Amino acid sequence: MDVTRDIQRSFDLFAAGRLDEAASLAREVLAVAPQEPSAHRVLAGVFLRRGELDQAVVLAKRAYDLDSSVPEAAANLAAVLVAAGRGEEAEQMARRAVELDDGFVSAWVNLGLACRSQGRHHESVDAFRRAVELQPAHHGAWANLGNVLVEVGEYAESVDCSRRALSIQPKLPAAENNLGNAMLKLGRLEESIAAYQRALAMNPGEIETEYNLGIALEHSGRLSEAEDCQRGVLDRDPGHARAANNLGVILKLQGRLAEADELFEQAGRLSPDGTAAGANRLSTILCREGVSPDEILSEHRQVAMALWGELDPPRPSSPSIGSDRFPLRIGFVSPDFGQHPVGRFLLGGFEALDRKRVEPVCFSDRIQVDAYTDRFRSAAADWLDIRGRTDAVVADWIRDAKIDVLVDLAGHTGRHRLGVFARRPAPLQLTWIGYPSTTGLSAIDGLVADDVLVPPGAEGAFCER
Repeated sequence: MDVTRDIQRSFDLFAAGRLDEAASLAREVLAVAPQEPSAHRVLAGVFLRRGELDQAVVLAKRAYDLDSSVPEAAANLAAVLVAAGRGEEAEQMARRAVELDDGFVSAWVNLGLACRSQGRHHESVDAFRRAVELQPAHHGAWANLGNVLVEVGEYAESVDCSRRALSIQPKLPAAENNLGNAMLKLGRLEESIAAYQRALAMNPGEIETEYNLGIALEHSGRLSEAEDCQRGVLDRDPGHARAANNLGVILKLQGRLAEADELFEQAGRLSPDGTAAGANRLSTILCREGVSPDEILSEHRQVAMALWGELDPPRPSSPSIGSDRFPLRIGFVSPDFGQHPVGRFLLGGFEALDRKRVEPVCFSDRIQVDAYTDRFRSAAADWLDIRGRTDAVVADWIRDAKIDVLVDLAGHTGRHRLGVFARRPAPLQLTWIGYPSTTGLSAIDGLVADDVLVPPGAEGAFCER
């Protein structure tokens, strides 16, 4: 047996998708050369493709232990660890691969994947940018860059990256899916639907793409088609929490509130840390007749406790509050600094703030930037784009910005950041205009409202004061 030749042959078979033959030849090599790391790497790749992740990790670790001096072994182990959901370990191995060879493209790709798996999307973008800089023809790196750019709000660039990937490899369903995601965020719904349909034509039955198609159909008002789509996803994957949540949204839009409520409860059980199902369930309760104020408050408190009950940070101090020191630094947190009812209501007053008394600071999670967004940005003393940032990171930014008063403008509506407020980054925290009920969150100190939202005697339905 020629070990070098047979190892190369097994890699070629693996690349061609002939997994059984690749595994068989790798095992033959190991029978005569049990310490051959490349053979273990081939087998790790085979088990990874088959979805047998535990065995893939064992084999990839064995390959790395046998020869930790080559970047291929570290990058291969990183890829397997990402697939196994072990993001921190994957990042360590990807960074080790970069240390061994900072020009090794796979090291940067796997570093991008590892950072993305931990919600550190901006670092992921940087890694994928380095990968495509090193190898401009790497369609996978372009596709991944297009994917993560959606998470940080760079939708137009995401479209360009996905199209670049497709120009290199036209039959790339992941790139079509990513293109659909970016088009959806840009509000180009028909193009989004078409991209998802092309992806499914290449890879029929792919769960995530079918789920995404259901979202696009729902946004387009094609509710019956969207319902069929998400029911199909749940038939094949009953544990898909986001599909259950979106199906609940679809049924709610059809006025089927009881069915919607059941699905939101199901989604919450499947993904206890997810905020969307809880918010949708609360909004459904607000639409139902016969629910008492006490019940509404209780439900909101339960959701807040389930999501953020373990957080109990101390209240920071402020030298400005309670003194004559001005201006106060007032932070506003919202996804709606733009052409939106909240944005339209707020803009005039925001622009008229007395800057001798108030320094307005915007923490914006806005998806679609427009002329209203530009006006908010111009009127703000500081503007921080929080798209793609975790709640913990945003809370740190608010502390660093020395905010005296922090104002929530979303409540339990889409893309809210109540998880930031639960970390209590500001001495005084208020909620205003974005939601017609209580937040249920003890870290919110007060509610700014009139007697339409809170009629006399209804104060007991709010945890805020």
